[in-house]
Amino acid sequence: MEPVVTTVLSSIAKVGAEALAKHIPLERAKKTRVDTSECHKALARHLEVMSNWAHEVSFRDILKSRKLTDSFIDLDLQLGRFATRNRSRIGSPIHASNLAACERHAVLLGDPGAGKTTSLKRIAIDILGTKSNATGTRCPLLLRLRNLSGETSLTSAVISMLGIVIHYDDSLSDEERENVRLRVVTQSLQNMSAVLLIDGLDELHPRMKDIAIRQLRSLLISSSRYLIIVTCRTGDFIYSFDAADVYVIEPLSDRQIFAFADKWLGKANAKPFLTQVREAPYGGTEVLPLTLAHLCAIYERTGSIPEKPRTVYRKIVRLLLEEWDEQRSIVRPSAYASFEVDRKEEFLRAVAYHLTMESRRGAFGHRDLQNIYQKICDSFGLPREGSRKVIREIESHTGLIVEVSDEIYEFAHKSIQEYLTAEFILRMPTQMLERSLSMPNEMALSTAMSSDPGLYFYTTISCIAAAMPNSFAAFTAPFIRRLLKEKVDFTISEDLGVACVALYSNSFFSSGSQLRLPFEVESEAFERLLGITAIASSVKLALQQASVEVQHNLLHVNWVDSPLPPSSGGPDRWTADRTRVHLAEHALQQLRNKWYTLDTTFFNSVGEDLKTSLIARYKVHIREKNN
Repeated sequence: MEPVVTTVLSSIAKVGAEALAKHIPLERAKKTRVDTSECHKALARHLEVMSNWAHEVSFRDILKSRKLTDSFIDLDLQLGRFATRNRSRIGSPIHASNLAACERHAVLLGDPGAGKTTSLKRIAIDILGTKSNATGTRCPLLLRLRNLSGETSLTSAVISMLGIVIHYDDSLSDEERENVRLRVVTQSLQNMSAVLLIDGLDELHPRMKDIAIRQLRSLLISSSRYLIIVTCRTGDFIYSFDAADVYVIEPLSDRQIFAFADKWLGKANAKPFLTQVREAPYGGTEVLPLTLAHLCAIYERTGSIPEKPRTVYRKIVRLLLEEWDEQRSIVRPSAYASFEVDRKEEFLRAVAYHLTMESRRGAFGHRDLQNIYQKICDSFGLPREGSRKVIREIESHTGLIVEVSDEIYEFAHKSIQEYLTAEFILRMPTQMLERSLSMPNEMALSTAMSSDPGLYFYTTISCIAAAMPNSFAAFTAPFIRRLLKEKVDFTISEDLGVACVALYSNSFFSSGSQLRLPFEVESEAFERLLGITAIASSVKLALQQASVEVQHNLLHVNWVDSPLPPSSGGPDRWTADRTRVHLAEHALQQLRNKWYTLDTTFFNSVGEDLKTSLIARYKVHIREKNN
């Protein structure tokens, strides 16, 4: 690095009163002096700090910090503000590491965790490792805007970084002093052929943004003999800069994902790791480098991805909401009182729930958001006319909702919308639960996340039976499949067993014990559910307490010993003509008061010995009754 430092030092020394005279009256310029005596030390120190910063990657879940070059994957960029999330592109992307070779200044946009800072690190490493190029020596400089404090301006920060001291004429106004600083910075950057890396335009404190943006615009148009590369979160970039091209980081491709996992875990582990991730409900979140890096770190530490998918949902949400900023000591103050991280998460839960209720899974427009905002803004103390600004702050601060084209939005991943919706449902009063029965995936997630999954399962089935008895067939398959994926921690209970019997009977048998067709897919999923030890044991426990009737190789069970109504030829059950009621205590109890039909398929899963035992009990009952 020493040759670079020496060359840069000699370039900076050219800055003097003659250059400043172009911006202030000459007689006063002579009284303003630029001291460059400490530049050599300051620049050497800055380059050393930047080199250390650039060469390492570290975050909370990682076993130990890693060299950037051991895991870096060059990211693809597209011109414009919006990434092509479906990977269908117009034209060929450029690589992030090639920005330093561009002739125009660049703004690098991306969602939280997309790899903006990591790309700057790679650019710094590449320049520090190349002593010269076709245009002569270049020197990287790093300005991390999160570190600006107090009244420090952009130009003051660069001057301090370079070790320059300006002794101003006392008669200069604040505006004239700023002109002096701007001239010193532009002349220094020119003479150094500098590549100024400005990280985190979104991380500036709000009160500092206006002056920083104004100074940045001046630096961008002042010269083409240096290069500026600025990073910013997409949701926070509302500016237009002359002389700069705007690029956005694309999601990782399958090839990049495998290359990343290969570098981090080795070929032997990369394949099983990615197979596990892609088979999980959150498969697809790995297109974000931040998520992929954390999953790799967890896999490296434990030899597997988290067993419970909800652990990953929660991790991603907390990362994007708070932890990623917290780990980097970044504070993002809200423009609204009492709208901090926890309230933002509650707001996002409400938005996710209402969007899902309106079948807006995937992309949704600003009008959708505006309608939902009007329903919920009063609950959060937000201004009724503030929907655009609030959503912009949510996008900028969290990245959980992202703008994918003009006023078209998506959640960062469909599983994140499902998770937030499930969190909202979980906090609803029990009496309102029936409103959510059109969401089997989200109801399964709520069951998995509840403090007592067995009781919540029982409550859910009771609610369907009371309010939507003809909906079992449509509800069962997606509900059970998602329960299986979520690996729910059920414990043995009679309630759980009763609910499983009711779900099976109402899903596969219509009124009069007629088999619903087709049922093969649902049957396969149910067999897997009944194969869970806690479920099978709960069913056995419940059926030990049940009354039993046998008709035509079918078993009918209930828990109140009421007779089979002869007119129906089968079990009495709630039908469509039953008055729709809100779920309440009596509805919960009613689940035990009906007859349910079970067949050979059911007992194939929980055990033929149970069927034999129930039939034997029925025969004993008949003999006793006849006697």
